[in-house]
Amino acid sequence: MTCAALPYPAFDMHCHLGFSANPAAAAQGICEAGAGAFAVCVEPGEYLRAKDELAAWPCVRVGVGLHPWWVAQGRVGEADVASACELVSRERFVGEVGLDFGARYRQSGPAQRDAFARIMRACASAGQRVVSLHAVHAADAVLDVLEDTGAAHDCTCIFHWYSDTPEALQRAIRLGCLFSLGRASLNTRRGREYARQIPAQCLLVETDLPVQGEPYDVDAAQRELAEVVAAIEELKGCALREQMSETSRQVLGL
Repeated sequence: MTCAALPYPAFDMHCHLGFSANPAAAAQGICEAGAGAFAVCVEPGEYLRAKDELAAWPCVRVGVGLHPWWVAQGRVGEADVASACELVSRERFVGEVGLDFGARYRQSGPAQRDAFARIMRACASAGQRVVSLHAVHAADAVLDVLEDTGAAHDCTCIFHWYSDTPEALQRAIRLGCLFSLGRASLNTRRGREYARQIPAQCLLVETDLPVQGEPYDVDAAQRELAEVVAAIEELKGCALREQMSETSRQVLGL
């Protein structure tokens, strides 16, 4: 069965409005469309700037971030880790954080794991945080940290663009994790099969846009999200759009 295109609005549950050339205008457009977004950040300084710039738009939640690429590249240091942990103690939304053990970043694994574990301990201590997770060749390691720190049970944990092993996927599902899927997620046979396997109540959609310095085009993003939802509905047999929208609203507190 082929599903009709999703009517507006759709919720972008992992985007980078802080990278955008037009963050405030993008946020305004998202809210005017009746939609919502989880705008993740890559380091504490970006979070503070984005939080201030997007404060007028309550449909957009901004996450405290410490991206593993920034840790691996030495673009953030001890002061940034400490700042992220302090911010997490008082801010509900967290992301993008996690681990990347791909070939480019594997050697920095210990530093990534230390920073990520510290942030997740802060999340677990504060409780009820919403966390958008990066995990490349590292899903089991991410899940280990979530379980060891208690964040798996005290927080809402969302795997962004999950592409790891089937075994880790089932482990994450058992722990109650959510999954934000985008166009790239569904461009592979594995990604489509994972979309079939993930329970409907655990599914969200995302764009992971924009590329740094480019504008966030609200209309184009909504069309892309609509296509993703329709593709997931087709894979699973339809009747998912209302469930996914409601899950997004609950996660964002809208």
